[in-house]
Amino acid sequence: MKFADKTLQLKIALGYFVVLAVICCIAPILLREKQRMNDIEANSNRLHYIQREIQTVHRHIMELTMQGESVISWDDTDCAKYRHLRLRTDSLLKTIQVYCEEFLHPGQIDALRQLLTDKETHLLHIMGTLRQQEKADSLLSNLDGYLLISNRYSVDCKNSE
Repeated sequence: MKFADKTLQLKIALGYFVVLAVICCIAPILLREKQRMNDIEANSNRLHYIQREIQTVHRHIMELTMQGESVISWDDTDCAKYRHLRLRTDSLLKTIQVYCEEFLHPGQIDALRQLLTDKETHLLHIMGTLRQQEKADSLLSNLDGYLLISNRYSVDCKNSE
């Protein structure tokens, strides 16, 4: 019996050793999978952040487009609003440029930023041209009034002679 007890104890010890070996093999696998899940979650959060920022930039560009369509009726406050929104869009583009290097060439974002700056310059030029045209129109309408009065005075003077 003594030999059978020792064999049974050896089998039990061997079973514990096998269980311990399996646990020791599974633990690193679980830790590595946990790390991979954390990496995937961090990457997913980063992609969600980039997606939100890109949607915000898209919305800002659409707002800039809509505001630019009404440049004919702009005043100084509209110009300031446009500039403020363009600068916010520019800073967002600069911010996401770092995150988008994997799938966008940095030159594309720089080109978009430059296009928005050029568009603002052109819109301000259009606004200035429209103001000058309004001044010229008001001068012409005043001149028409003076000519009309002058013509009436001339006719009255000729009739009285």
